[in-house]
Amino acid sequence: MKKLILFCLVLLTSVSLFAQEVEMITAREAYDYLNKEKTFENYDLAWIMGMEAGVGTQLDFYEGKSTFWAFVCKSKDTTDRLAHIFIPLKMGEVWDKIYQTDDQSDYQMLASLPNPNWVNSSEIGKEIKNNQQFVNYLKMYENEIQAKQMNLMYGESPVPGSGEILMVWSTTAYVADNNIAICFYNGTDGNPLLCNIPPVTSILSNKIKDLLYPNPTIGKITLKNDIQDKSTVLIYDVNGIIVMKLEDVVPSNLNLDLSKLTNGQYTVVILSNDKMTSQKVIIFK
Repeated sequence: MKKLILFCLVLLTSVSLFAQEVEMITAREAYDYLNKEKTFENYDLAWIMGMEAGVGTQLDFYEGKSTFWAFVCKSKDTTDRLAHIFIPLKMGEVWDKIYQTDDQSDYQMLASLPNPNWVNSSEIGKEIKNNQQFVNYLKMYENEIQAKQMNLMYGESPVPGSGEILMVWSTTAYVADNNIAICFYNGTDGNPLLCNIPPVTSILSNKIKDLLYPNPTIGKITLKNDIQDKSTVLIYDVNGIIVMKLEDVVPSNLNLDLSKLTNGQYTVVILSNDKMTSQKVIIFK
């Protein structure tokens, strides 16, 4: 899979040569063009990938649009092990497509999308707008994001957060190898499934210097701030997993009991309106 992504990155370079002319479109618009061209008569669609990787292409998470949609297919001839990749491009009223093959893996092993009734990327964009945690992450690292992806695939094992085998949209923002945010959505109805956002490591608000005390703590802490609006408070462990979540709370002088958590370092994050603040806390009992 990683090899195929790298292969698509090479294709991105060629697309970027005339990216100024290419319009941003949704995955469904791109699919409908390929379907009209009878592309899928000889191929089964396995994977849809929208991407922006800093080489002239664009992806807008909120609109669910990209200048680069790669439709990764496998041949209906099962002896053909290649990946057949179609990239539709819209330039004004003119449509065109790039076609490439890749032989780095046995792509007959990829699961095909079971039907074309997947929710459009624009509907996923609406869900992203409502995901304040992801939105805050995108704002925080706006100038540092190296790559963005929107992927639609069908798994062969149950999806975390649902227990079912589903078509799944994933949205990924890549800042660094240890700083990647990814959220999953049901590919049939667009409902959120699971989201893994790394802890925020810097503070946007200048009002707060010390977010909490005592630090280190044996378990109980008090949030030290002047935020009077209802907010969301998140506690992350060192792996970026949310271990505690409080919603619709007023953070000012809020007492938290972390005594059930094991010894170690955690990150306390406050999400309030369009502000995000964070500070690390050490539990030592």
